[in-house]
Parts: sequence; structure tokens; C-alpha cells
Amino acid sequence: MLVLSALLVSFLPTGMVAVVKEKDGSVILYEPVKPGDVILVGFTHSVEKVPDIEYFEVGRDRKLLLTRTIYGSMGAGLPSDDTFNVTYDGNGYFLIDNINKTFDSISYMTGDIPKHYIIIHENKYPIYSLIPEGKQFILTIEQNYALKSLLSSI
Repeated sequence: MLVLSALLVSFLPTGMVAVVKEKDGSVILYEPVKPGDVILVGFTHSVEKVPDIEYFEVGRDRKLLLTRTIYGSMGAGLPSDDTFNVTYDGNGYFLIDNINKTFDSISYMTGDIPKHYIIIHENKYPIYSLIPEGKQFILTIEQNYALKSLLSSI
């Protein structure tokens, strides 16, 4: 009975985790999060060669809400209409707020120029040193279970 109880408890949900996986499913990062937490994804723009930072808020529905981006230039690909609030901070960066686009997952491609990193709870994870160049990686928010928490801490 004790073994059965322990087995059942191991499959109980215990919260959420931010997960970074390679396209083949290999887990690169597994970090507990909760609704309202902010995840930053930073990289160097491959054409403009300037820093870009994307701000995602963790939703109760395990979705990622893109709330803000910061770009090091006003180059190609940035919004040119008044749908978003675009401001200049005076230090060379353009801040785009009120984006409010929801994603189930976000995919990126590693490279020598972008050097992607992720910041969660002030911890910076250098994705570029964890995944070979030219590989896709995916950021998602997943349900955490007691068993997964135990295994990830070993």
C-alpha cells in the first residue's frame, strides 16, 4: 500500500516549469516557474548585430505572453504602426510595449551571431553554449510533476 501511495503521489502536479528542448526532445533547461514570472530571451540580431531582449510572462494556462521587446536599433522587422507603444530610451535602445501576443511555445535557431541566452529568476542560462550552432530549440511552459521534480534534482 505504501509503494502504491508513493507511486500515485509521484504523478501529482506540483506546479509549472520552463523547459528548453532541442528539436529532438532533448531537455536543455528545466526551471520551476509560476504564473506572473517573467522569462527574458536575449540574443544578438543576426542582421543588425545589435542586442535584442524579449520579455515573456508565464500565464496560468502555461502559455507565454510576449509583453515587451528591447531592440538595439530601429532596423528591419520592427513595427512601424501605432499598434504597439514604441519608445526610445535615450541610450540607443527602442522599447516596444503592449505587444500582448500569446504563444504555446517559442522556437529559435542557434548561431554564432545570436548567442541566445535565457534569464529566469535572475539566473542567466547561456543557451548558445549548451546547444550546437545551427540547431533549433524550443521554449515552453509545462506542467511539473513530483516525479519530474525529484529526477531533475538528482
